[in-house]
Amino acid sequence: MNAVPTSQDINRQAKIQGKEQRIIEVPLKEQGQLVEIDCTTLPEDAEELCEILECESASKEFWIQFSYEYRRQGYIDQAIHILIRGLKVDMQKENKLPLYSMLAALYLEKARRAPRTEDQKEFSSEAHTKDYYHQMATQALNEANRIDFSFLPNILTRAVWNIMRSSGEKSLIDQAGKYFDDILIADPRNLFAMLGKARILFSRKNYVGSLKLYQTILSSKPDFVLDPRIGIGLCFWKLNMKENAKASWLRSLELNEKNVSANTLLSLYYLDSASSKTGTSEFLEEYEKSLKYAQNAYKQSQTDPYSANILASYFFSKRNMDMTIKLSEKALKYADTNYLINNSLFLMARAYHYMENYEKASELYQHSYSIKDSRVISEIGMGQMKLIQDDIVGAKLIFEKITEQHPKCIEALTILGSIYTHEILSSNSRNDKSLERQKAKSLLERAIHLISNSEQREFSGSGIFITLAALCEEEDNNVSLESYERALDLERNFPTNILPQLLNNIGVLHHIKENFANARQFYQDALNQCVSMGQQENNTINIDALVTTLTYNLARCEEQAKNYEKAKKFYEELLQRHPDYVEARVRLCHMEIIKEGTENLSKKIKNLIEANPGNLDVRAYFGWYLSRQKWNKTSGDNPEQKHYTHTLKYFDKHDRYSLTAMGNIHLRIAQEFRPTTDAEKEKKHKMYEKAVEFFDKALQLDPKNAYAAQGIAIALAENKQHTKALLILSKIRETLKNETVYINMGHCLTEMKQYPRAIEAYELALNEYQNGSDLMTFSALGKVWLQKGKEERNLSALKEALKFTEKALKLQPSNTAIIFNIAFIQFKFAEIARTLPENKRSIEDLKYALENLDNAIKTFSNLANSKYPPYPKEDIQQRANMGRNTTLRQLERAIQQQKEFESNNLAKLDSARQKRKEEQEKRNAEAEALRVSEEKRQKELTEERRLMQEQVKEWAMKKKEEYEMAEHDIERNKDPNDQGKSKKRNKLKKNRQKKIENKESEPFNPETNEHDTHDDEKQEKTISEQPKKRRKLSKINSKREIIDSDDQVENEEKEVPDIYNNKSNTEEHKENTMIEHETSYTVEDKKNNVLEYRTLNTIEHKTDNSMEYEPSEIVEYDTFDLYGTEDNDEV
Repeated sequence: MNAVPTSQDINRQAKIQGKEQRIIEVPLKEQGQLVEIDCTTLPEDAEELCEILECESASKEFWIQFSYEYRRQGYIDQAIHILIRGLKVDMQKENKLPLYSMLAALYLEKARRAPRTEDQKEFSSEAHTKDYYHQMATQALNEANRIDFSFLPNILTRAVWNIMRSSGEKSLIDQAGKYFDDILIADPRNLFAMLGKARILFSRKNYVGSLKLYQTILSSKPDFVLDPRIGIGLCFWKLNMKENAKASWLRSLELNEKNVSANTLLSLYYLDSASSKTGTSEFLEEYEKSLKYAQNAYKQSQTDPYSANILASYFFSKRNMDMTIKLSEKALKYADTNYLINNSLFLMARAYHYMENYEKASELYQHSYSIKDSRVISEIGMGQMKLIQDDIVGAKLIFEKITEQHPKCIEALTILGSIYTHEILSSNSRNDKSLERQKAKSLLERAIHLISNSEQREFSGSGIFITLAALCEEEDNNVSLESYERALDLERNFPTNILPQLLNNIGVLHHIKENFANARQFYQDALNQCVSMGQQENNTINIDALVTTLTYNLARCEEQAKNYEKAKKFYEELLQRHPDYVEARVRLCHMEIIKEGTENLSKKIKNLIEANPGNLDVRAYFGWYLSRQKWNKTSGDNPEQKHYTHTLKYFDKHDRYSLTAMGNIHLRIAQEFRPTTDAEKEKKHKMYEKAVEFFDKALQLDPKNAYAAQGIAIALAENKQHTKALLILSKIRETLKNETVYINMGHCLTEMKQYPRAIEAYELALNEYQNGSDLMTFSALGKVWLQKGKEERNLSALKEALKFTEKALKLQPSNTAIIFNIAFIQFKFAEIARTLPENKRSIEDLKYALENLDNAIKTFSNLANSKYPPYPKEDIQQRANMGRNTTLRQLERAIQQQKEFESNNLAKLDSARQKRKEEQEKRNAEAEALRVSEEKRQKELTEERRLMQEQVKEWAMKKKEEYEMAEHDIERNKDPNDQGKSKKRNKLKKNRQKKIENKESEPFNPETNEHDTHDDEKQEKTISEQPKKRRKLSKINSKREIIDSDDQVENEEKEVPDIYNNKSNTEEHKENTMIEHETSYTVEDKKNNVLEYRTLNTIEHKTDNSMEYEPSEIVEYDTFDLYGTEDNDEV
């Protein structure tokens, strides 16, 4: 009977044959029966296996083991299915715990590989996004937490979950770090927790600590499935040890050539290396290596966003925009960090930008900028889109923000400076633009300075110098010329590409400076460059236009140099090539005038148009001349209208200038027409319609014709369609930068009763374009203030109306319409002032109204009697009579009523003022009493100080007497054999007596109760105020013992420590010793050293019985430290 081989025998035999075979034995319900399942041949569908496990009531280990086997073979969905079926089996909660934990881990693994967003084209019903798997993982973790929150695999999964969804958020990183710490406390050898801890340290920029942990993991398990060499390389990279990082990643790739992370990181390494070798022969080699590793990574995993981004950048450099977009979309789909999302969006935006799909590009730039931690290049892209869309204001705001946050961003400085330059050069404003010009110049110069001082940046072209030169042309031709010449120096690196326009501009600046020789040379060089460029096959520049301009400039140069024959030759050559070149013909006419004498200008212009009747430029110039001439309106024959009609009828019916001019003529006629009947009103309406037809035709031919657009807006406004008119004017005000746009906007806003905005528009036109003075604008401001004052019943507004109307009258004093308007405003002021409530007017307002009403009545009477009144005489006279007979009397009664009202209120005001005055006087009295009290206190303090000073002097005299008595006793008891030292003691005696006398004569400081220069008396006062305790040798006049023995003092070693830390310039005061009173006695020891024994309130060292003190007699100082700082008020 043959023995049945076990699973171990089968596995052993498989290993001998070189094939690993994994067999799992599942026990059956029948006792002793097993079913063997070969894990190397698992079915793709795990449903049958799940049914076997359910029928046989398999334990949790088998569910987990089979799930692991499926996951090991790449069937993660089947592994998840097995765990879900296992959780449905009736088992205890504790047995379900590892299943939930493993299920959460599998969901997180699916999330790592899942797309971030759905793709409607490729997304299947069975596929899910990262968010879906994150939610499923959260559910599984929550179920596991309910069973056992401290289960280590569950804690590990929670930590990984926090890292995956952190996106750099510190709180989630910190929480994950806490979880890893908890695991390592329970299991210090847990490599997964150590790996997570290293990742946390790396995110906290602790690269050294992270590197040590990664190296520990590597030494513990070199074949760890999660290769720590990747982390080691990243730490080396951050520590700027890039070669070590490269070695780590290469070693990881040797062990597993399919490692996507290693391939991607090596690609980035070589890309970084190539970027530092731009312009060298090594660049191409390094860049090719980078692409090779990126391709390997992308082949291994087409869901890897990093390698997709690298390849997308490569295809963008090759101008393959379709592949750039495709790879960027792939990277965006699987990106799991803000950096990857931002970079993918930016690459797509650049591709659409290059393809001139500006709407899509703008959307993607905006999306890229909205991502957290976005890069400044996304903002630059947004600003460029604003410029393309002609949103100059929006672009300025973006680039100004960039320059504030990134002051060294060369691109932003250059673009913003160019924007300001363009605005300045295209502005028609007469106001001073020096501040804006200086700002633009500063931006461009900062960009030039940064590029010049950078080792990695070079000037990519001459554009920045050309822009700076154009900006400085009006302000400083020398700076402009210098910038153009620097631009030319850069262009000379590529001689065949030098722009003729650049040479022309340099020539013009020399021309302006009257350096005609230099100007002539640059004009000639530019012409030669045009010839050279004209021979190039790929040339896109209009050479003929450039040659025409250059020839004209050269002719002007010769003309100003008084080389008239050469100038005439160039003009004639120019006219031979371009007979319709109006400027050349005009210059020839001008030269003829110089040569032959002054003639009538109109005759010359008529001769010019007669010579070129079909030249539209000449006809336009002649039409402009006619519009400035006076003509008899009563005859109805408008020469300007006739001229443009003739042009459109016989020469070019699509001439845009003539169409716009005809629209203006009909618009002006309609405005001047004053209808009195309905038929005439209809006629006026038809005139406006006719004007709109001309404008509309001009706009069809030239959609950017701002003058025609403004004409339509005016016609709409005249027909009461103010909203539409205002919309058109708002659009063209950035293009047509003159006062007419803002004046027309003000008219529309006035009719719409938006008075503040109307006033703002008028004032902008007045200050920006009219130098603060214009008859029509002053009249318009007067009207809008009048309307505002009438509706709001505001006297201040009426005063403003009168002010602006009077300004208009100063510009044209004989204008009867303005005179009438002033009288009308004065009359209206009187009416409104009369009807206002008493509390909203004053007696001054009414008097002002009465004065103006008198003037208005006189003005109306004068106008009614004038030869040409602005309105019917009867109406004007009627208004004067009403003011004289009615309004004047009503105003006088209003003045009387106002006086009574203000008189009644005056009593109340006086009462309030009196009360306030009394309160103020009371406060002043209290302040005075306080001052007197303070003076009295100061006097008392002064007297107290004086008494203390006298007391100090008294103590000083007393000490002197004590000192003399002590010296007398010493002399009486001295040793007869001590004659050799008596002289020294006598000298010391004299010195000390002199110091005492000096101390008595020192000035006294009344603020401190001390002498100014020494602290001895201060110490005496301080100590004398202490409670005096009984002691044996306390005072010299009460049983004092004199120490005159050498034996009694030979053991003295040190003095008492300095408690007060007061220092003096005298010899008795030494550092770190206690300051004593001056009364002391000297004795001589065997070594002839003089010792001093302080005798007033001092703690002395014990030498013998004669110096013994009882403890109760020691004076203690508890409240002063060694540095003299007082802790409380009592000692």
